[in-house]
Amino acid sequence: GVAYALYNKGLVSYPADKAVTLPASLMEHAEGMLSGLRYHPVLGKKAVCAAITGTEGCWSEETAAHQAVMLTGLYPVDLSREEDMLYTVTASHILDFFTPGVSGK
Repeated sequence: GVAYALYNKGLVSYPADKAVTLPASLMEHAEGMLSGLRYHPVLGKKAVCAAITGTEGCWSEETAAHQAVMLTGLYPVDLSREEDMLYTVTASHILDFFTPGVSGK
């Protein structure tokens, strides 16, 4: 229910269960998402180290390609305690993907 609330607020994407790459069209959006997270009170320092460079093999021209859950780039405000906790965990895992040396890149 908490994940669905984040989806309804436009903060996370709808989960897909069969793709392992990200659509190339998301590459431009990812930079804005990372930039916005630099102002997050918990994730800010981690977001400063994140970058889309080095993730070239993870992008696909297939429009159906989609990570299970992706942040939309909207900045989270007015979240319940549970929503904030789930958003922070989700964003932290996504930042790991974009942080050199953390995701195995």
